[in-house]
Amino acid sequence: MKKNHNELLKEYLEEKKNFEALFFYSLENFFKEISVERRRSLVRDCKNCIRNLEGSKEFDYKFYKTYIEDIEKSLLLKRDLIKDNFIKQSDITSVDNSIMDCYRTLIKQEKMPLVEKLNSNFEVENNNF
Repeated sequence: MKKNHNELLKEYLEEKKNFEALFFYSLENFFKEISVERRRSLVRDCKNCIRNLEGSKEFDYKFYKTYIEDIEKSLLLKRDLIKDNFIKQSDITSVDNSIMDCYRTLIKQEKMPLVEKLNSNFEVENNNF
């Protein structure tokens, strides 16, 4: 179905209440997407799936909940940095740059106070800069 009718796959998985497959489908699409707003939508889809998977023995709920929360924080940081013209939309690629890459860009722009302020949200050790 993914190969021949990809546009129907999300609807099909929702209808079947296969939240684990829907979670991984949304996560896969997140990493393919370039648009920040579309990525935010896919993160919301992942979070909805996780809520439905709480208590599942086969799904590592705690790990994926934390993982998606971290992705969301990173995405919001990048959205704000784009809005403030510290990074460009083209910096958010399909592979996605890390928070450390964003920090390096800000340091090159001599925005160290901003890096220190932002770092409190991510708790990256200062000796990593």
